[in-house]
Amino acid sequence: MFNFNPFGSDDDKRDKRRAFTQSQKKEILHQQNYKCAKCHKQLDLRTVEFDHIKAWSDNGKTTIKNGAALCANCHKLKTHKNTLKKVESKTTKKKESNPLSSALGIKPKSSSRKKAKDPLGLDFNIGLGSAPKKKKKGGKKDSFGFGGIF
Repeated sequence: MFNFNPFGSDDDKRDKRRAFTQSQKKEILHQQNYKCAKCHKQLDLRTVEFDHIKAWSDNGKTTIKNGAALCANCHKLKTHKNTLKKVESKTTKKKESNPLSSALGIKPKSSSRKKAKDPLGLDFNIGLGSAPKKKKKGGKKDSFGFGGIF
């Protein structure tokens, strides 16, 4: 019988291949003298995090040679930097995805998201992501919110 757990479990085969075993963790810690592989500070064994040097998602192996013990801060920074690199490389690939454009030397049009424009050419000066300007308070408002009309 197959049980699906959307949050994962210890029985998940992918997690077992991805996670370092206790003996691998001990050996990695011993090789690093119980210090962070990045900042070289003494590691707190309660909060140490183990990382793949070559990312598991990039076919990195779960081996002692490809493992590193990191403090939480260094692990977070490393993961963030790697994620940014992947996003930037995907963005670059999308911009250069038309082989005809690159062969003809046509650069992709940069998208300006600063202002929304009307198709008739009228500039409404609506900045995306900014809050609308508040109207001045004045006049009495009725129960339906039509200030000063009725």
